[in-house]
Amino acid sequence: MLLVTGASGYIGRAVLLELAQHGHAIRTTTRATSALSDESAVFYDMSSDKPLPAALFEGVSGIVHCAGIAHRHAATHDYKQLNVTATVRLAQAAAMAGVSQFVFVSSMNIVPADCSAPDAEAAEWPAPSDPYSASKWLAEQELKRVLSGTACDLTIVRPGLVYDQELTANLARLQGLLSRYPVGLPAVGCRTMVGRPDLARLLALIAAGRCGARAGPVGEQRHDPGLGGRIEARGRLVDHQQARGCEHLGREARPLRLAPREVADRLEPHPVE
Repeated sequence: MLLVTGASGYIGRAVLLELAQHGHAIRTTTRATSALSDESAVFYDMSSDKPLPAALFEGVSGIVHCAGIAHRHAATHDYKQLNVTATVRLAQAAAMAGVSQFVFVSSMNIVPADCSAPDAEAAEWPAPSDPYSASKWLAEQELKRVLSGTACDLTIVRPGLVYDQELTANLARLQGLLSRYPVGLPAVGCRTMVGRPDLARLLALIAAGRCGARAGPVGEQRHDPGLGGRIEARGRLVDHQQARGCEHLGREARPLRLAPREVADRLEPHPVE
């Protein structure tokens, strides 16, 4: 069974759908008591200091951790409390309960703009200046520390700007602005983007052990046939390095790229900053 946190969020909903479509047994976490009528849901409040419920990890082999604070004006303390402290606490409890895999959704925002090796470990870079990115930067390092030497494998995914037909955060704001003040956008942008269904598929593949830490050392890793390469997106070459993206810590880093055909179908002709 796989545990998905943040299953009601923008990325978590897509991950839940992808896993369900492939027949995985799923458990979700919720803070809404009204949702507990769903047998697959377990009450869990990341902001609480109370012990984690024992039922959370029963029969669970892997966790896809999508929960956290993103894209909102929260206090620096809240970012650290939820994105770092609560995340590390969950990972520690999972390892102690015998969970064999922890998949952490981080962010490309932690990677410096001039970085030549964006799949390197976070400790090699200075702390980002904004609270959200800094919390993801610190969480990566803390997760590596607490899971090192345990039987729980850690896989980190650093997605770029996530988009879909349903927009959220900065892209939703941009859509709202353009509906009021239509302007032409640049033909070429400089922001890495990834379709939400493709990100969800990547996370599902990792959770299933087909890539990431559980796939084994280099030479033994099982790749999905659709992963790899560069893609031609309506005449413009796009290097979609989604594992700038995927780093399985504790073993030699190995980039994972998104499926060309799927991504090409979803790319807009004018990526935006």
